[in-house]
Parts: sequence; C-alpha cells; structure tokens
Amino acid sequence: MRTWVAWVVTALFLVIAGCSPAPKNVACSNDGECQKDDARFHYCLESRCVECVGSASCGEGRTCTDGACTCSSDVGCPGQRCDQGVCKAR
Repeated sequence: MRTWVAWVVTALFLVIAGCSPAPKNVACSNDGECQKDDARFHYCLESRCVECVGSASCGEGRTCTDGACTCSSDVGCPGQRCDQGVCKAR
C-alpha cells in the first residue's frame, strides 16, 4: 500500500512540475525570440523567457517575482481578490 501511495504522489508531483508556461523554459538570446513564441513573455533574461524584469513592468498592484507578474494587492486583480500572489474569485 505504501509503495502505491508513493508512486501516486511522485506522479502527481511530476505532472504539476511540468505545467509551467512553455516559453518560460525556452532558451533565448534576445527579447524578440520570446515575444514570437508567446506575447506574454516580453524579455529574455539569463537565457530564458520571462514576463517581467522588474515590478514596474507588471502594473499597479502587481510584483515581478522570478520573472512572472504576481498580484501584491487586490488592485492587481480587477474584480477578484489577491491571495498569496494569485488572483482568485471573491
């Protein structure tokens, strides 16, 4: 029984880990390569496509965290609420 549970947990972890946006893991040498693959990713930073390089590019109520814009307050989630960096329904 324990072995089965361990396999299920491992498989679930691998599925979740593989769900990051594709362009974020694409190697790049300039911003144009990222924008061509996905309009959300504007910058090539350290040879990977990212959505932001600083919080100013994310807009009000949003913060740049590891190359992705996340909410920092409800202002960053129009019509929703910010819960630990993720916009969620009220």
